[in-house]
Parts: sequence; structure tokens; C-alpha cells
Amino acid sequence: MHHIMYISKAIVAIPEEELKEMVVHWGQNNERDSITGMLLYSGDHYVQLIEGPVENLKKLFIKIN
Repeated sequence: MHHIMYISKAIVAIPEEELKEMVVHWGQNNERDSITGMLLYSGDHYVQLIEGPVENLKKLFIKIN
């Protein structure tokens, strides 16, 4: 199991309800790809830890970037 942790700042504020919907969608994709993790946010700042098989993490991180 490998881990990636990163910090980011949103360019545009995301309404909380929209963020919740996005998290559900991401969770479904992550479950399929054997990825787990956590997302913390405060205002427009985010910290995320993702973990899973290294190849799956590489593909996901490319999408995130």
C-alpha cells in the first residue's frame, strides 16, 4: 500500500452541497480502484490523503493535477 498526501487551494469556492455530491462520486470510483483516504477542508483550502495500489494512485493523481 502506498500513500499520497497533498494540500491544495480551490480557485473557485465550492458550495458544501456540491462538494458532498462530488465526494460520493469520487468514493464510488475509489472503491472500484481499491483506493481509500480522507479529505479535510476549511474554506477554500484542502488536505487529502489517498492510499492504495501504486499504479492506481498514479492514475488518480494525474487526474487530480
